[in-house]
Amino acid sequence: MAFTWDHKWNVNDIGCGRVAVPRQDLEHLSMEKLIQRARSQEHRDVLERLSEKNFKVKSITSSAREGFHVTLNVTLEGEVDPREISQILNDLSSKWKAMSKKRKRAEAKA
Repeated sequence: MAFTWDHKWNVNDIGCGRVAVPRQDLEHLSMEKLIQRARSQEHRDVLERLSEKNFKVKSITSSAREGFHVTLNVTLEGEVDPREISQILNDLSSKWKAMSKKRKRAEAKA
């Protein structure tokens, strides 16, 4: 059994999802590499939607509980209505559910 970490992503204090990732894939990464990975893999779709809405990242910090999770906390520039972030998450939720079902079916067949 592989140990996994939750790779979490928060934008303006709103949780934007967590993905279970093999611990070995994350624990050795620098902050810069964690951000690159989030942008290209686990949290790419959220970032793409934020960019489409012309939101700009002001800062990214991280917090972690060793062996359990790493969280990237994103702060956007300017005044951002939390409902806009929630709408992005609502729009993506059906895609995420479909991907989860597909993954579970594939695991059941294996």
